[in-house]
Formats: sequence, structure tokens, C-alpha cells
Amino acid sequence: MSKRGIAIGRDDFLWADSRGDDEDLDLESYFRQIGLRAKDVHTAVCICEERFIHTVADLRQLYGRGQLGEVFPHTFLLSRIEARFACRTSPVDENAVSMCGVETAKPIHIKHDGVTISCDVTQDTTIWQIKEYICANTFFGLELERQQLVFCGRQIPNDKTVRACGIEPYSCLYLIATKTSSW
Repeated sequence: MSKRGIAIGRDDFLWADSRGDDEDLDLESYFRQIGLRAKDVHTAVCICEERFIHTVADLRQLYGRGQLGEVFPHTFLLSRIEARFACRTSPVDENAVSMCGVETAKPIHIKHDGVTISCDVTQDTTIWQIKEYICANTFFGLELERQQLVFCGRQIPNDKTVRACGIEPYSCLYLIATKTSSW
């Protein structure tokens, strides 16, 4: 069965799960189909244009030669593209993506001081990794040690995974800034 998602805004996640032939797609459609956010689709297309990569077949050739890492320095883009090609080289059936062990990252929401941000996570993402994302990619300006995440009224330990905490896609976590020691 085929599922498709629709992009509403710049940061919306484009969900798609298609069993069709990737070679027929233009690069922008291909990147959307493998589940990249709109801004990541734009980044990937720009990288391809700079490197004169025009088709999915060109990407597949680079993958076959092991050169995708040279083209896509961003590990998220690289891993998503490589995972899709790895699945396509094995026999495809209804469970091909799950058989390849590829888990699609899904968004959760984090609220702090009246501002809500989204963070894409898998079931094996740790709370510490979410805090690292907050530290590196938000304007909150909170060091890792000052961040405390709360879900369902409970503080979450850093070593727990999203799965262990029962966090589902689109769940809301609350970020609390702890005070630093005055010593």
C-alpha cells in the first residue's frame, strides 16, 4: 500500500512511502519521497546542481562507486540516500524499508518560554542527543548541563531512549532551564 504526505510549510516533514521506480523521478521529487524536510530537499538539490548531478541514476552511480560521501557531507542526507539505495538493491516487497532496518525519523515538539520547536527523532534517539540538538540548533542558548526535558510531568534521564520514555511522534516535551551552581 502506498502512502504519501503533503508539505504544508517550509519545515513540515514530507512523508512518503512509495514502491514505484525512483529512476523516473526528478531529484526534488526523489528527495521528498525519501522523507527529507523541505529545507533539506532544497539543500540536497543545490548540492546536486553544484556537482552536475541531474538524475536519480547519477546518484545511484555515485552510490555504486562509494562516492556519495564526497558529494553529501551532511551525515543525515548521506545516510538517508544511502539507506534508500541499499533497500533498492535488495528484492523489493511491501516491507522492504523495514527489512533494511531503516527507521524514518519523525518529529517531536519541544516547548520552552512560549516557543515551540520541532526535532526529528527515531525510536533509538537518546534524550542526550535531543539536548545536543537543542544546544546546537536553537536560539535558546542553553548549555547541555542546564537543560532538563520533561515528558508527562516527569523529568527524563539523559540515557533513556525515545522508545523507553514512551514518546510518540508529535509528542510535546517541555524544556526547563536549570540554574547553574553559584560556587
